[in-house]
Amino acid sequence: MARIMSRSKPVSEGTTSMKFSEILVIAMAIAGLIIGGKWYIDYRHSASFALTEFIAAVKGGNVGSQYALIDEADKKAFLPTKAEYVRKSTLSHGYTERIENSTLGPEAKDAKNPDKVTIPLTTEIRATSGGKQLYETGQKQTYSDKIVMKKGSDGNWRLVLSESVDKSTGRLHIQDATPSPNSDY
Repeated sequence: MARIMSRSKPVSEGTTSMKFSEILVIAMAIAGLIIGGKWYIDYRHSASFALTEFIAAVKGGNVGSQYALIDEADKKAFLPTKAEYVRKSTLSHGYTERIENSTLGPEAKDAKNPDKVTIPLTTEIRATSGGKQLYETGQKQTYSDKIVMKKGSDGNWRLVLSESVDKSTGRLHIQDATPSPNSDY
């Protein structure tokens, strides 16, 4: 039996020897990385991200980060120092490790000022454990606020407490939750 051998097809110069479908998949992956990177960079400079940082600072009890994310006009008018913020606001230490879930709504831009947005915030806070048995500490309350954020002079978003508070009570609804007792540590 004779074996028939044929020459292989010569590879022409300047080709990738990839099929069109492979090139299409690679192009889509590169486009996805570019779009994802742009979204990530834009999100990191958004009002929603700044509000998320503020809520994380409240949950962690990080007063310095909380105070840094408050609008400069509010600091001058109501909270000139960080110590004053700690003294006047239950947000500073009141809900450490008790915030269960925070949900942000879509940003609503102010028609008069493009550097100001309102973000609906819904927060679940676990009840305090003071005076309760261990099995009684699972109760949660849900609080809803409309948080006003404004770009500062440095271009970063800041929380405007004076415009975010409920006008009838003079504080955020989240502050209606019983604050944690002071720690003895």
